Amino acid sequence: NKIKVEVDGLPTNFNVTSNSPVCSGQNLQFDATDGFASYYWNGPNGFFDDSPFAHIFNSTLADSGMYYVQMVTPGGCRATDSTHVTMIGTDITVNPDTAICKGTSAELSVKAAGSTGYSYSWTPSASLTDAAIANPKATPDATTQYTVKVVDGFGCTNTGSVTVKLSNSIVVKAGIDASAYICR
Repeated sequence: NKIKVEVDGLPTNFNVTSNSPVCSGQNLQFDATDGFASYYWNGPNGFFDDSPFAHIFNSTLADSGMYYVQMVTPGGCRATDSTHVTMIGTDITVNPDTAICKGTSAELSVKAAGSTGYSYSWTPSASLTDAAIANPKATPDATTQYTVKVVDGFGCTNTGSVTVKLSNSIVVKAGIDASAYICR
C-alpha cells in the first residue's frame, strides 16, 4: 500500500499591521493576510476576532496595547505575531446639567484627558463670556443646551453637552418701597 503524505510548513512571509495611531472614536483596523486558513485575534478589553481583517468600530483610548494574531495553515500549522496599537485623542467630561434663575449665570466646564494642546468651541456662543475656553460663564435668556467640541493637538475631536435650565421666565428683583425718612 502507498500513502501520500503532504507536509505543511509553518506560516512564513506574513505581515501583521494596523492603522495605528488612530483617534479615539474612529475605526481601528488590522491586517494579517497571507492566504492562511484561519486567523484568531485577541487584545485589550477582551477583544477577539477571527477575520484576517479584524476591526474595532468606534475605538476608545482604552484600546491601546498589544494585539496578537494566531494564523493557522490549511494543514494545521500555527504561527503567532503581534502589533502594538497606540490610540490618541481625548476623553472629555462635561459638568452636569444645572438650573439657574433668569439674570444669573452658571459656569460651564469641560475636563479633557488624553492628549495635549486642546482647543474648545462652545455653541451656542451668544450668551457665553468666551466660547473658546474650557470654563465659560453662561447667562441664557431661556433653557439652553450647550455643546462643546474639544480638539487636541493631533486633530482628534470629542464633543459633549450640558443643559442650563431657567427656573423662572422673568428676572426677579426684590426691593423695599418706603419713605426715605422714618419717625422716631
